[in-house]
Amino acid sequence: MDAMWQTASEWAQLHSHEIALAGLFLCAAWAVVNCFAGYKTLRILLVVYGVLAGVAIGVVVAVYLADQQGRASASGMDILVSCGAASALLALASWLLYRLALALGLAAACTLAVAGAFGTPPPPVGWAAGGLVGLAGGVAVFVYTRPLVVLLTALGGAVGAVYYGAAVVYGGEPAVQAMLTGPDRHVETIAALAGLAVLLAIGGVLTQTRAGGVFQSAGPVKTQGRVTPAAAAG
Repeated sequence: MDAMWQTASEWAQLHSHEIALAGLFLCAAWAVVNCFAGYKTLRILLVVYGVLAGVAIGVVVAVYLADQQGRASASGMDILVSCGAASALLALASWLLYRLALALGLAAACTLAVAGAFGTPPPPVGWAAGGLVGLAGGVAVFVYTRPLVVLLTALGGAVGAVYYGAAVVYGGEPAVQAMLTGPDRHVETIAALAGLAVLLAIGGVLTQTRAGGVFQSAGPVKTQGRVTPAAAAG
């Protein structure tokens, strides 16, 4: 088993660039799916995040329990069991309570973003402002679930598709980051990528709106005792 693991590690190091590009391509493809079908894939995305969070929590729990028991480190089986249990629990919760999971995630993101705008580390007023914005964002998820999800997934998917797609074209994330934030920034390329992201976001919103009637009336509208075809289709 150790020999197989060492061989796999050596192969991964030898082909690290190709593996990284394949991962970037998958990220770009998934971003496109989210851009044009984000509402339908929302639960799957939340389950993936739940599994990743479960792995992180499982590792922390396994190391903590090993330390409490006086062991130098957690065994592989301890980490496997802990990560498996935490991932399964969070994945199930994300699937069944997707609105709550989305509300908590959006509230946390809004809180950190607003608080971070006040400086590092954020002052108390920054945390207070961030908490208010995060609370508003969390409540908005329950009130405007579908329109909000469509807007966020279309925008996030468009940005992700352009960023990871550019990373594949230019040979990796470091090249894209240097192009965006480095001293020799390519203004024309940045403008072109931003324009492409805007077009993709608009297309994603329109596609999801037409597919699900996101911003339309909840039911058919009666006109002189009849149901109009357009309203019935909506």
